[in-house]
Amino acid sequence: MAIHSLLRNHFGYHAWAYNRLLSVLREMPTETYHSNSGLCFRSIHGTLNHLLLGDRLWLDRLQNKASTPTHANLLSFWLHDELYSTKDSSSIYWEEYIKDRHELEDAIRNQCELFKAFIDDLEAIPETFQYDRKGEKVVKPFVGTLLHIVNHGTHHRGQITAAISAAGFPPPVLDLLYYDPSAADGF
Repeated sequence: MAIHSLLRNHFGYHAWAYNRLLSVLREMPTETYHSNSGLCFRSIHGTLNHLLLGDRLWLDRLQNKASTPTHANLLSFWLHDELYSTKDSSSIYWEEYIKDRHELEDAIRNQCELFKAFIDDLEAIPETFQYDRKGEKVVKPFVGTLLHIVNHGTHHRGQITAAISAAGFPPPVLDLLYYDPSAADGF
């Protein structure tokens, strides 16, 4: 499988897994969705915001937009003293990025489309890319970073799936091997 096909498949999976997860979450009461689920980012909503922020941050870097004010705002979420919630947390700043759950769902779907366009527009796959972080040049592997983005999503979607199950709802099946790229709900 060529690298471009591999990336297209993995980002198709990324969108498909989000679609499956979000459809289950639509059935969850708002109180449960926003409650402290014992997740690092407190609630399902906080964790989804963290995922969206991470996806936006990395796409900015990949598109050489790491020096923009928008990027600085995204990065500010990782600069807080307390990144994670505790079992007693009643709120956490991650939940404030996009407060409305329906707007957050739309933003996640849109971000998946932006990744699709980014992958589709690649004419060549570079070995590395670089971005500026606090005045220092950072060099990362291009393909490895893209695969990290999908892996990061898989990691936190798994945490959300556990929270769904703990709340008494049937969790979605999100395994990569169940993803069918020819189906309508992927790329």
